[in-house]
Amino acid sequence: MKLTRQSGHREARVEQRRKEKLAKQRDEKVQEARNLDREIAEFRQTRERQLQEQFMSMRKDIIEDIMKVVNEKVKAAGYDLVLDKTG
Repeated sequence: MKLTRQSGHREARVEQRRKEKLAKQRDEKVQEARNLDREIAEFRQTRERQLQEQFMSMRKDIIEDIMKVVNEKVKAAGYDLVLDKTG
């Protein structure tokens, strides 16, 4: 009986260690997934900021080009006032 009881305790300890190992692996995977989510969110924010800056820079350049043409036409025509109705 001692052998059976010891064997049962040993099996219980082995099973407990296996469960602990699986729980640790699960926790590591969950943490890894959370880290990936955070990295993705940071990448998305950085990229959106870069695209917004690029858009604003391109818009500024276009507006400057338009204003050059408008100013040339205004001077050539001798206008005192020009209204912008584009909004």
